This record gives sequence, structure tokens and C-alpha cells, in this order.
Amino acid sequence: MAKIKHLKQNLGVWMKFDRARHDCCRACRAGAQASIATKLCYYTAREQTKLRAKKFAERAGSKGFSLTEMVIYVAILSVLTIVTVNSTFSAIRSFAEFRVSRDLNSSGASLMERLTREIRMANGIDAPNSALGTNPGRLKLLTKDTGGANTTVEFYIENNLLKIKEGGVAAGSLTSSTTAVTNFIARSLTNANSSAIKAEIGLTATRGNISKSGNFYTTIILRGGY
Repeated sequence: MAKIKHLKQNLGVWMKFDRARHDCCRACRAGAQASIATKLCYYTAREQTKLRAKKFAERAGSKGFSLTEMVIYVAILSVLTIVTVNSTFSAIRSFAEFRVSRDLNSSGASLMERLTREIRMANGIDAPNSALGTNPGRLKLLTKDTGGANTTVEFYIENNLLKIKEGGVAAGSLTSSTTAVTNFIARSLTNANSSAIKAEIGLTATRGNISKSGNFYTTIILRGGY
């Protein structure tokens, strides 16, 4: 009986060992299968990534420019460049023309204003020392200074500039350096009731290669002529 009991105990131990070994083998097989599945998923994902990259490269290559398209694009770019450059130069030239017109009108306005004021305040014309009705003309006026003493004011052309003398002393130019006087004619108009002077002045303003010309006219009655 003791021997049979000993055999049963050994058999139970071996059965427990065999069951544990079986469970261990099954766990190992499950782990191996999981490892294989993980590797398979990794390789599958990598192959899919390569496939996507290949398709993207093929698609990008199929969207390249042909020679005809390149020629068309270059032609369009050239036209746009030419239009832009022409517009820029046109704007620059328009601004330069505006400045020339401003110089011309400013010089003409200031010159005629001074001429009108001096003629209106004059008592008469120093005809022997004036060049009337000719170009370039010379106009010498008989007037008075601020103190009431007799003096003269003279307009004349020198180096294409209209200059002025007060009391026989040069007082500078009435036109800017960018404006040239092309003609200056003073005419005496006299009747039984009054005396007047008709002045004609031609100016040309220049900046760079842009020039603009204009004529200015005025007729003023002398203070001593009425």
C-alpha cells in the first residue's frame, strides 16, 4: 500500500509538471505568433510606404513641364516684364514732364507778376535807352523808389535769362536756371488818354531731355499815363 501511495504521489507531480510545460509551450507559441504578426505588420507598412512614394514620384514626374509649355511661360513672362518696364518709364517721364510744366508756369507767373507791378508803378518810359518792338527787347521805366526819389527799373535779356536793374544796379534774374527766355518784346501803346505797355515773353523750361515752351502776354497801363 505504501508503494502504491508513493506511485500516485509521483504521478500527480508528473502530471502537474506536464501541464505546466504544456502551458509554457502554448504561451511560447502565442508569443512567437504575436512576434511574427508584428514583424509582418511592420514589413507590410514599409512596403505600403514604398509603394506610395513610388506612385507619388510617378505622379510628380507626369506633371512636369513640356518644352512647349516652357516656351509659352517664358513668352508670357517676357510680355509682363516689358509691360511693367514700359509702365515704369512712362510714369517717370510723366513726372518729369509735370516738373517741366511746373517750372514753366511758375517762372512765367512770377516774371509777369513782377513786370506788371513795375510797369503799373512807373511814370513813363525811358524810350532812348529802351529797345521797343524788337527781340530781344529792353525796357527801361522811369519810376520812384520807396523814399519818393526818381529812379529807374530796367528789364533786359542776358544769357537767355530775363534780368532786372534797379537804379542802374543789377538785381538778379527773374527766371530760374531751368527756364530760358526765347523772346522778349515790349511795345509802347499810347493814345490821347493813356499810355500802356504790351509785353510778350517766350519761355522754354528744360529738365534732362524734356523741354516745354510757352508764351506769356500782358498789357499794363502806366501810372503816369492817365
